[in-house]
Amino acid sequence: GDADASITLVDDGASSNLQAMMLQTDGGLTKFRSLNDDTGGHEDNIIVMNHDDGNVSFGTTTALAKTHIQDGDLAVVANSADANSKSILFYKSRNATDGSHTIVQDGDDLGIIKWVASDGGEFIRAAQIKAEIDGTPGNDDIPGRIVFETTPDGAYTPTEKMRITNGGLVGVGTNNPAKVFHVEASVSSDFVSRIRNSHSSGEALNIKTNNTNSLFRLLHAENSNGRVFTIYNDAKVLIGNND
Repeated sequence: GDADASITLVDDGASSNLQAMMLQTDGGLTKFRSLNDDTGGHEDNIIVMNHDDGNVSFGTTTALAKTHIQDGDLAVVANSADANSKSILFYKSRNATDGSHTIVQDGDDLGIIKWVASDGGEFIRAAQIKAEIDGTPGNDDIPGRIVFETTPDGAYTPTEKMRITNGGLVGVGTNNPAKVFHVEASVSSDFVSRIRNSHSSGEALNIKTNNTNSLFRLLHAENSNGRVFTIYNDAKVLIGNND
């Protein structure tokens, strides 16, 4: 029937204190509870399953998601004499039947890691990382991208700040990077980017090809005694110290 019930498993052989585990149904919840002293005191709600939605929580009866860990960490541990590790897996199929296959489409989300914080009245996303399909998929052909999003000050919805495309192009401030590293912004009376080495004898920027005489280089960009601009091989340009 609907009445609450419990089963208690007891081990009182080796210790003066009672050691037990209780399996209990309570108001639409199934609870696994730990009993750990002679008076029957317990640590509430070690594991709780909600009968209505199937949510499982650890350390609380209120689950905010399918699996909820309250005031604890999630660890994925591998102990093996090899180079292998374990994984956190996100699977995606457009087939509504569990375990069945229908090909995904360009732009489909494959999984999202979200960071959510309370604003005093509700939980709001502050940042998230998404994996998405990036192109037309096919048999043994699943192009993907990673998108990094943060929520601006004064807002409550994350917006894209950086992405890595299926071709390895990195875009900052653009969702359509044209080069390996593409930075784009619309700013007034300011710089789009800054590269700075705070060491007094360090380089600010050094770009070379396989030819050691072909380079673009800035040294000591904030030091009047250092080279501040060089282009060689061989449209020679040198502004600053001699080589």
